[in-house]
Amino acid sequence: MKEQLHTYSIDDIEHKRIYGRTSKKDSLVLFWAASGLELKVKSKEVWALIESDYDLSESWITVKINGYRYSRQSLKKGNQWVCLMRNMDDEKENTILLQRDTQPMPGEDNNVVIIHKIAMPDKAAFCPVDNKTMHIEFIGDSITSGEGLYGNPSEMDFITRNFGGTKTYAVQAAEKLNASYDILSQCGWGVSFGWNGSTFMALPPHYNNVCSVMEGRRQQELGSMDTYDFNHKADAVVINLGTNDNSGYSQTSYTGDKDSKIIEDTYNFLKSIHNKNPDAKIIWAWGMINIDIAPELIKKGIEKFKADTNENSVFTLVFDPMEKLELTEEDKGSRNHPGPATHKAAAEKLAEFIKKITQ
Repeated sequence: MKEQLHTYSIDDIEHKRIYGRTSKKDSLVLFWAASGLELKVKSKEVWALIESDYDLSESWITVKINGYRYSRQSLKKGNQWVCLMRNMDDEKENTILLQRDTQPMPGEDNNVVIIHKIAMPDKAAFCPVDNKTMHIEFIGDSITSGEGLYGNPSEMDFITRNFGGTKTYAVQAAEKLNASYDILSQCGWGVSFGWNGSTFMALPPHYNNVCSVMEGRRQQELGSMDTYDFNHKADAVVINLGTNDNSGYSQTSYTGDKDSKIIEDTYNFLKSIHNKNPDAKIIWAWGMINIDIAPELIKKGIEKFKADTNENSVFTLVFDPMEKLELTEEDKGSRNHPGPATHKAAAEKLAEFIKKITQ
C-alpha cells in the first residue's frame, strides 16, 4: 500500500453497512459466513487492513464491486493490507462489499478475522450506501454456510477452501430482494441433533449471543459470547435446519424421546425468534438435501407454536432436491453438498415466497 493514503478506523466511517453480528466498533470482527463491510466511495483505490489468525483452517474473503465478484483470497496469519479496488474512476461512485467467505470454526480458538482500517487517497470520499428494502436473518447448517460451493464434485476434504458462504441461496435471495442480511450457520449442526447425534451441536442455544459457537479466549475478548442486542430487527427470518437432525436421529445416544425433543426444540426456538423479532415472517425451509424424519417433527413444533400463540407468521417452504436439479458436473458441489444449480433454484423460490408473504 502506498504511504500517502489516508486511513480510517471503522468507527470513523459514517457511511457504511455492516453484515453479520458483531460487537466491536473501532474495528469490525467478522465472525459468521458472509459477514462483512459495505462501502460506497468515490476513489481511485481502496485498501483494508485485515488481521487474521487460525489454528488449522485459514479464512477466505471475497470482494464484490457494484454487485459483481471481483476477487477471492485466503488470509495469511497476522496483519495485512488487502487491495479492495484500484485504478478506478474517482469521479464515479462505486459500491464495495468485503465479506468473510467461510463459517466460524468451533474448536479453533485462534480463528479470527478483523477489519481494522480502511485506506484511500486524501481526496477520496465516502458516500451514503444505498437503501435496502428489508432485513433478513438466515439460520442454518452447512448448506447455509456454503459448504461445497467451491471444489470438484469428487472432492471430500473438509477444508475452508471449499466454502462459498457468499454464494449461497441465502445471499442470492437477499440480493434479489435488495435486502440486507445476517447469517448464523454451522456445518453439521441442527435444531436438536448434530449430524452424528450430538445434542451439543444444536444452534438454538446460541441464538441470543453474538457468536457463542466460538469459545476461545481471544474470541471471547472480541465479543463472541456477548449478548446480541437485536437492534436491527428482521423483517423475515429463514431457518434451514433439520438435515443434520435427520441423520443424527438414528445415531444419537440421547435416551429421551427423540420425537418430543425435536418438536419441543422447534417450538422453543420459534418462541425465541418471535420474541426478538416480533414483526418478522418466519420461514422454516428444507429439501435441498432429501430428508425423511425431521420435517414432520418440525411441522408439529410449528403447529404447536401457532396454536399456543395464535400467531400466523410462521411458514414452511420445501426446496427442490439437488438430485433433481444437478444434471451436469458444473451444477454440482463438492463433499456431496448442493451445488450452484440447487442454490440458484432455492434462491429464486425463496425470494418469490418472501415477496408473496410480505406484500
